[in-house]
Amino acid sequence: MRRAAIIVGFVFASVFMSSAALAQLPPDSSLTMGGRVWVTSGYTLHSISRSELRWKGVDSVVPELNVDFVWNRLVFMGSVGGGAINQGVLIDEDFLDRDHQARSSRTRSDVDDDGLFYLNTDVGYRALRWGTPGQLGFVDALAGYQYWHERYVAFGATSGFPGVVAAISSNAKVITQDYYWHSLRLGGRTQVPLFGGLSLKGRAFLVPWSYSIIDDIHHRRGDLRHDPSFHGEASGGLGVQADGGLTYQVWRGLSVEVGYQYWRVKSGEGTETASFTIPRSDPCANHGAATLVAPANNSTGNASAITFQWTAAAGATGYRVFAAIDGGAFANLGTTGDTTLGATLTAGAVEWFVQALFDGCPSLDSAHFTFTIARAQNCPQSGAVPQSPVNATLDHSPVQFDWSAAPNAIGYELWLSLDHGPASLQTRPQGDQLAAAKRK
Repeated sequence: MRRAAIIVGFVFASVFMSSAALAQLPPDSSLTMGGRVWVTSGYTLHSISRSELRWKGVDSVVPELNVDFVWNRLVFMGSVGGGAINQGVLIDEDFLDRDHQARSSRTRSDVDDDGLFYLNTDVGYRALRWGTPGQLGFVDALAGYQYWHERYVAFGATSGFPGVVAAISSNAKVITQDYYWHSLRLGGRTQVPLFGGLSLKGRAFLVPWSYSIIDDIHHRRGDLRHDPSFHGEASGGLGVQADGGLTYQVWRGLSVEVGYQYWRVKSGEGTETASFTIPRSDPCANHGAATLVAPANNSTGNASAITFQWTAAAGATGYRVFAAIDGGAFANLGTTGDTTLGATLTAGAVEWFVQALFDGCPSLDSAHFTFTIARAQNCPQSGAVPQSPVNATLDHSPVQFDWSAAPNAIGYELWLSLDHGPASLQTRPQGDQLAAAKRK
């Protein structure tokens, strides 16, 4: 990453402070506060094994605020700046080899919606000083830290390999990259008085170590996550930062400056991590509901003994059958692992459905069918008559219950009451007897 700038600087010192405030500074000290405006042009290269992204001509106008305090021979400096990047291009190239000789794709995108921010802090020692307070000369040895962040956003794409990568609309966001740099820097600065309030200024820093982070979002890649798509970290590397210019002292509290600045930082080796999206399979997605077969929908003339039938549902482990007669509440007729269930119902209009059951997934209801059980023309006037045991005391279990057959009966329900309590339904036997065990 490198950035060159023409600097127009306005250094305001005692213009902002009264004479009384200046008088309160410690002896043999000075305080300078000011601002600069950079007119910059930047270039950044991000190169990994088989891909290379080059951000070219990323120009910006960057305001900067700075402060400079000198006490005896100790020097303290700080500056902060930032601005929008208003133009530039991205060249994105992929290669078939790690030496980047066999190009497989190349796109060009416009750069917009970007910006940069930086913070510098330095401490040092004034090794040499000469001249007068009005036209001071000095040489400072400095060491410090820099935080630097740049964001690039690319829109649209024209493709040099349209068979590999299709063109993308100019208003579509394609790539966002954030660069973060934490750097140590060692160097110095000097000011050499010339004549008539004019001085020559210069600073130079060696950046012997940096820790850099790159977050990359490929907005058009569905196979990559977007938080970010790629994350890179590196440490080490080497860089230089230098600027020089002419400064003119208008009066004691105001100086103006014009100059040129060049920053270049190269990261050391590091790692690049890609974050892919892994489609999550839904274990319940392929499950379906049962399809009702019989009794047929809207059929009439059905007997009371019904065999319900349906087709198997994918993944189902069992089925429940529900039915309602003449608009009443639905009743659970039973649960089965088969696709049929027999039941005996009373006459009337019947509505029924099947509920498919699954392991670890919600049950699914089928569509509803209706059918009619015809009412008998001649209903019997008498029912079954208990035959055994009747008014007897038994000392054994199980007990066999016998009764007489009822005319035209399609089934029987056996109800028992213990100790004169409420009667409860025991079962629906198919014949005219039942063996059951009951204990008081």
